[in-house]
Amino acid sequence: NSAALRHMVGIRSELVEKYSKYCDLVLVSVPPTGSITGTFEAAVTKSGKPCIVIPRKLQEFKADKILVSLTGTAASARALDNWLELLQRAKSVTVITANHYLQEGIPETKRRISDYLALHDVNIDAFETLNADGKIPGQVLLEYADAGDFDLIVAGLHSDSGIKEIFLGGASKYFLQKTKIPVLM
Repeated sequence: NSAALRHMVGIRSELVEKYSKYCDLVLVSVPPTGSITGTFEAAVTKSGKPCIVIPRKLQEFKADKILVSLTGTAASARALDNWLELLQRAKSVTVITANHYLQEGIPETKRRISDYLALHDVNIDAFETLNADGKIPGQVLLEYADAGDFDLIVAGLHSDSGIKEIFLGGASKYFLQKTKIPVLM
């Protein structure tokens, strides 16, 4: 494994968008004010690469207890696939989804996810469906993650109907502004 640091001159968001396309992982911190910046957006949404969002006040990085948030979207599936190797090494993996994301019943959804992860030598310690009615989905995810004392969250960033509108508003914005736990996307 390697990492590189380069000093460049230019508009930071444009540099991040351009050069992050040629790496394996983009590392970005939560913006200091909590407001989504152009550089943050470029790193997370325009690189096309897996990304880890690190909270500003993170004391220690661990990947022992991982929470996987699945929504049935392509973005969620890509996030899961990108981090299978890390999930294999975790001491504990919990999978959550919201009731409104279920395309089939809970037992069938759980079976499909468990079977898929078992094919990749990932054991699930818990699988839960959450009720997000009347709440921001990002809020429900963060409340669950905080209560479970997780080290890391694996989640997809949705881009179905205009990534900028979804990224800069609603669940993703709330989630990324408030997280105290690193997020792999």
